[in-house]
Amino acid sequence: SLLAIAGGQPKARDRSRGVASITVARKADVAADALKRPPTSKRRHVRSIRPTGQPADCARTPTEVTQAALASANAQAVAALTVFCNLLGSLIGDVVLSYNAQAVFLAGGIPSRIRSFLPTSGLVPRYLNKGALREVMEHVPLWLIEHGQLGLIGAAAWYRDRCAER
Repeated sequence: SLLAIAGGQPKARDRSRGVASITVARKADVAADALKRPPTSKRRHVRSIRPTGQPADCARTPTEVTQAALASANAQAVAALTVFCNLLGSLIGDVVLSYNAQAVFLAGGIPSRIRSFLPTSGLVPRYLNKGALREVMEHVPLWLIEHGQLGLIGAAAWYRDRCAER
């Protein structure tokens, strides 16, 4: 679902902060709501904030937002995907430093669907933006893996390894 900040378009660096503050403010509500409902109703807790003048026919699902952003058909969709990429880059960088990773492999449906958007997004700059540890980050490669059956191959490898333990 499209999450836009009320009151117009904030600067790029403020968008992530706005989403983060909304996430923190809603965390307790979402956690309590998750306990009350079955996991199949996963989208009920997502709330959209509509800025003034937003058209009623805006993108409503993650797929619609992604498609609109990739086509540059909706400025809010582009902003939402940009925020997603920025947050993903920051998170990946934090995980690399926390676990002393030697390489990062992005796999799955989302990265492959937004492949054309990734080079122009803030993912890599945010990934590298770790202050004094930037030089360390520059030596940890970031790879995008695209394979139609990667999940199946991973599940088969896990099963094989698990059966080998017995």
